[in-house]
Amino acid sequence: MESRRGQNTGLWGMPFDNAILQSIAHLGQKFFFPAGTIIRHNQYRGIFYIQKGRVCLSYFSGKGKEVKALYYNQNAIFNEARTFSVLNPDCTFVCVEDCELCFFSREIFKGTDFIRSYPHIIQNLLSTMGEKMLLHYYALTSLRADTDIVNVSRFILQLYREHGKKLTFNIAYSQQDIADILGVHRTTVARAIRKLKEDDILVRMSRYEIVISDLDGLKKVAHDELPDDD
Repeated sequence: MESRRGQNTGLWGMPFDNAILQSIAHLGQKFFFPAGTIIRHNQYRGIFYIQKGRVCLSYFSGKGKEVKALYYNQNAIFNEARTFSVLNPDCTFVCVEDCELCFFSREIFKGTDFIRSYPHIIQNLLSTMGEKMLLHYYALTSLRADTDIVNVSRFILQLYREHGKKLTFNIAYSQQDIADILGVHRTTVARAIRKLKEDDILVRMSRYEIVISDLDGLKKVAHDELPDDD
């Protein structure tokens, strides 16, 4: 049986349509990287698609502290910025688990023949990148100078929206993972989760599952005014 972790997508690691990727799989190059492998941002100019495994984007702050910024899980793509930009950001991708990746060189996407033959790929890619940009912007503007419980609540809301706005959904984050993303201590995350449970906003938040009982209450704690009407 496949584990729950293999079915999730990571924070900001938006899922890419698997059927669409399979239609151009013959154009890609397969890689297998064991857990712990470091993929430097400037090593490859192209897009990686995660067929199996989990990847973390990390960088070092000005104080020399490693920041684990993003997690990408199965069916997510990464390295788009490096693919379509001339910039060379100083960050790395780390394989958290054994990873099976499919790599698509930038040259593939530059040809007009490709664009004409696979317009649905371009459309899906632009949609995925747009969603990532919006989530990045929201995260950067919201995770500033707020209390820890506000930041944890906003993190949960981002996951909620990323998982189809379901009140119960699977995740692949430990409390330490969340702490690394938010830049706080693990006990800070545990304390915030405990408070949300005590206030009957969360039923459960384990390493594999989140159950939200009071969405309006969660949004109130997070000072969140984004509409969630479909």
